Amino acid sequence: IPKLIIVEEEECTEVNGCLSIGRYLGRLWRLYPTNPTTAATVDTFLELLSTFMHPVSGNDQIMRDHILCFVEELEVQVKCFPDAWLGGFEKPSLADHCWHSALQWSFQKSGVELDSEDHPFLLEWMKCYEDDDDMTDDEVSSEETPEDQESPEEDQESPKDDECVTEVDDE
Repeated sequence: IPKLIIVEEEECTEVNGCLSIGRYLGRLWRLYPTNPTTAATVDTFLELLSTFMHPVSGNDQIMRDHILCFVEELEVQVKCFPDAWLGGFEKPSLADHCWHSALQWSFQKSGVELDSEDHPFLLEWMKCYEDDDDMTDDEVSSEETPEDQESPEEDQESPKDDECVTEVDDE
């Protein structure tokens, strides 16, 4: 299990697990909403990512099928908000950063390539992510703490469109 040790003054705090570390860093870097409803939207995508990253054993075709299954789900989600980031946010959240990295890595390892005819919205989302010049505009300066600034998604409402809600099945 991944572990992060946070040292503040003379006190150490241990954070265990990918999602816990990701949420901590997301709060620190202002990529994770403070509003509980919008945070739940980001969490939904993070839980889906956790399921996606769960190791799949088998041959290369099984791995490609696993990746493509999640790609189809993301295509539906991105199609619901074609002019926004995952979950309908105006700015990239922790979910966008994590999913983009995971997809890039899995495509590289598996050889999966997205087809513009079958996945136009996901390809556009990935291109927007890669082309976004504002990725560092909201970084917290070394003199400010996250508590000193408002979260960019704090006042945004979560999506209401029922067909655009991701469901994570733990079975």
